[in-house]
Amino acid sequence: MSEYDESLTKICIEIVKLAGKLDTQAQSTFAQPATDQEIASWEQRNGVQIPEQYKSWLKITKNCRLFGGLLELSMPSITGGYYSNLVTDDLVVIGNMIGDGERICFVKATGEFVRYDHGGVRQMGNFENILYWALEFLRLSANEPMENVTFVAKYEWDRRVAVNGFWNHERELINQGKCTRGWNPDEMEEIMNISTETGNKRTQAVSPKVKAFGQSNVDENGFPIHYECHRIHEYWEYPDETADWRVCQALTPEEHMLGAHQFRK
Repeated sequence: MSEYDESLTKICIEIVKLAGKLDTQAQSTFAQPATDQEIASWEQRNGVQIPEQYKSWLKITKNCRLFGGLLELSMPSITGGYYSNLVTDDLVVIGNMIGDGERICFVKATGEFVRYDHGGVRQMGNFENILYWALEFLRLSANEPMENVTFVAKYEWDRRVAVNGFWNHERELINQGKCTRGWNPDEMEEIMNISTETGNKRTQAVSPKVKAFGQSNVDENGFPIHYECHRIHEYWEYPDETADWRVCQALTPEEHMLGAHQFRK
């Protein structure tokens, strides 16, 4: 095992430990590792090299969803795949973060990692940085003492506050026999976020998987697609509303980017 692989494994162990501690708030899930054959087959089909750093992560888990959707990482979205239609052609989507439509990608030509936020692109640097971001966010959520907050910006925390607030309000509406869109029974049950182990509602409501004809919609890799929060007033234009759930609405990723934002390549 390389030094980088050992570093990723240590970070993953910390993340899993914290995720377990926070399970009463929101659940985290981790799939089995990707095999060398699965990774090689993906690269051959798409004619794109997955960055070595991300291959190392996929060999730990090929799909994970942290803390009810704070961070999702999976096998890359292929050309013509579900999430690839929501970003520019030079990018390959490997996940989502915060729950309001920000994608995690790598650049096809260079393998550089970037964050794609409604058309804006920010460099991530080393892939580990996004894991440290998630780890720091989990530590803050667990109220662990921290001398410095290095990776999580205040506006990112506030965006997640708004996302959480929206789904918590949606859960309350469902309790009252109301809702903001026509959820089916499976979606409502997911929003309620009841632990199968304890039978109790977790403290945080979460976004449900998109359902069609009673079946969960999945991307081209077979991973579930979740609803996300579209902000009617964007946080960079209305910073005072960044943490306000009342400016959010639940949309599928396609409804969000292709409909509300009318994204076109």
